[in-house]
Amino acid sequence: MRKPNKPTGEIKLDLGELYEKQWQFIESKTRYTAYGGARGGGKTHVLIRAAIKGALEYPGIKILIMRRTYPELEMTIIQPMNKLINSATVDGRPCGDMIASYNGTMRMLFFSNGSAIKFGHLQSSNAITEYQGQEYDWIFMDEATHFLEYEFRTMGATLRGVNDIPKHFYLTCNPGGVGHQWVKRLFVSREYEGIEDGKDYAFIPATVEDNEALLKSSPEYIQMLDTLPEDIRAAHRYGDWDAMAGQYFSEFNKELHTCKPFLIPAEWPKYRAFDYGLDMFACYWFAIDFQDRVWVYREYCEPGLIVSEAAEAMRRLTPPEEHM
Repeated sequence: MRKPNKPTGEIKLDLGELYEKQWQFIESKTRYTAYGGARGGGKTHVLIRAAIKGALEYPGIKILIMRRTYPELEMTIIQPMNKLINSATVDGRPCGDMIASYNGTMRMLFFSNGSAIKFGHLQSSNAITEYQGQEYDWIFMDEATHFLEYEFRTMGATLRGVNDIPKHFYLTCNPGGVGHQWVKRLFVSREYEGIEDGKDYAFIPATVEDNEALLKSSPEYIQMLDTLPEDIRAAHRYGDWDAMAGQYFSEFNKELHTCKPFLIPAEWPKYRAFDYGLDMFACYWFAIDFQDRVWVYREYCEPGLIVSEAAEAMRRLTPPEEHM
């Protein structure tokens, strides 16, 4: 592998203009920072620049950038990042190779100051074992709602290293997708469980109106978003995380179908139902009131369980008085 030449003059690398919310994302000191909401907010644009800026400011930093599939990664991040680096000049001459050199076989970008950016993908939860034992200072998860919470937590365990570089996990996201609920819970609703600490999580909402460069170059983009179906338009145009809460049941309405917790009368019949899926075990507990309305009063979802573990979890979460 050929290392990039060390620069001898003043290198100029124009990262382009960033608006206020993008700078908030780049300068966030929170361990977990999510950015996005509506489409057109410049998520990938700021991710690329945040990673390059970090690689240049922290010599020796190890950065991982992830997407669900490699073709997505190649098209939306690797190619634009290499193009941006190759635009650098020194004394008016191109000098991208003095900043960094991309190794396509290793899928890594090596910087002259010792920093490195690894490009990784995760097409299934089973592939996550490839990352166990690795160490990164920063992790970027692009389109985080395409990932399971289990994958997010497992990758978070690789955020470590014996150095003075601050450890950060950056996420970009839109409502919808398999990871909609956990991203919304942690970053939007801010509902924390167990040892989760709200101080560790920050969310920077962005809409297409924030992205003046896009509005100027593609003014028709807003019109395209406005023609989407109502629920998708609310999510992708305005970043409404509740709009996609019923993505499998379009009739779902939060105000109508949820309520504050209450004590369930002992006389109400109860039952439970479960689905041992290929990638997720799900179990729900139901009660039927005297008007034959069905209430969901408990839920449990967890990936990676074998049958006996799923059965034990279901038994453990069912109080003795509810066992048949």
